[in-house]
Amino acid sequence: MSRFFKEKLLWFIIFSLSLTACLPETADSISTLIPPTIIASTEPILAPTSISPKNLREMTICLGQEPNTLYLNDNPNPAALSVLEAIYDGPLDSRDYGYQPVILEKLPSFADGDASLAAVPVKEGDWVINASGEKIELVEGARIHPSGCKETSCIATFKKDSNLMMDQMVVTFNLLPDLRWADGMPLTADDSVYAFDLALASKKPASAYLLERTESYEAAGVLATTWRGIPGYRDNSYMTNFWQPMPYHIWSEFSASELVGSDVAARFPIGWGAYVVDEWIPQESITLVKNPLYFRADEGLPKIDILNFRFISDPNAAIVALLNGKCDLLDPSIPLDGQVALLQKLDEAEDANFYATEKISLESLYFGINPSSYDDGIVSGNDRPRLLSDPKTRQAIAFCLDRQKVVDTVLHDLVTVPDSYIPSEHPLYTPNL
Repeated sequence: MSRFFKEKLLWFIIFSLSLTACLPETADSISTLIPPTIIASTEPILAPTSISPKNLREMTICLGQEPNTLYLNDNPNPAALSVLEAIYDGPLDSRDYGYQPVILEKLPSFADGDASLAAVPVKEGDWVINASGEKIELVEGARIHPSGCKETSCIATFKKDSNLMMDQMVVTFNLLPDLRWADGMPLTADDSVYAFDLALASKKPASAYLLERTESYEAAGVLATTWRGIPGYRDNSYMTNFWQPMPYHIWSEFSASELVGSDVAARFPIGWGAYVVDEWIPQESITLVKNPLYFRADEGLPKIDILNFRFISDPNAAIVALLNGKCDLLDPSIPLDGQVALLQKLDEAEDANFYATEKISLESLYFGINPSSYDDGIVSGNDRPRLLSDPKTRQAIAFCLDRQKVVDTVLHDLVTVPDSYIPSEHPLYTPNL
């Protein structure tokens, strides 16, 4: 038996009240950030802008560490992921426990027919997902779900000479038309397939679990891709199995291993999002400028013309920089766990705005039923009794724990005491269970 707390994501987003202080005083101070043209090459891409330097709007975001890489297939750290959000947009967003398409026309679904289950024949030696959910090479005696089977009662045992069919998930994704990379080249399905191929060839792919369960990922048209899972794999998140595009027209001359250490991928990757990387000063900052070819530019987005990312690992120094106007926003990569009380006071005094949000994470108290001394067998007279084997004992200990007091004192009254594994705001939450 255990008792759980919904852990506050120490994931603090703090906005300074002095955003306007970041506006440049003169055009000369930022003119060098705005090159006149975009050139499709393997060099860093610098985007032009039509905005007058006098009207440029800047924001400074302080990160808790310097990005280790901006290449998705090299395990970017949390600070890098924050920067990448500005370079790429989507392909999907996740809000309110659901997914929203960004550069896709829609989310595939079984109801619309762009997701389906196809019955396919399987033979000995094929890769499949067995009845236990494991990826195996099909051999005689393996237990699997035949096509149409979803329950344990219909599990079949594979025989070498049997004509057995299994279900295969097939999902088709359609890109929005007229998407362009920041250098003006069209973004197509081939860029997404190229990203899949790069992931296969990479040592640290972003989606290793999904790769292992993918039979194929191919272009189904100029703007469409089709994903096929290996037989027996049923993915509840099938609508997310779209590989984030990567620029084939620039990166294809490099091997997957060469991209890991190349500036063109690790430091100055080109995207289709709201910004492009303009400058990276090691151990100091990264500067991004607005991408004029951003597909939502007609909506007046983005609102900020220049993003400055500064690196400040010390949380106290970061808060001082926030109050001094050197940071407009403190990124979640800054470890602010021990600064909550101070941040709440600053918020009350209107010196800063403090925001905290919860994530699906639990603080847990686990009871050991069998003492470790039992591992070599129970020796009468030497091993202590199984004190916690009685559920009433565990319940008594649990009743002695004031969970609300822990929330109020340790977690600064920023969370609620959960009564299930599902957060109360989740659409599947049922208060009566």
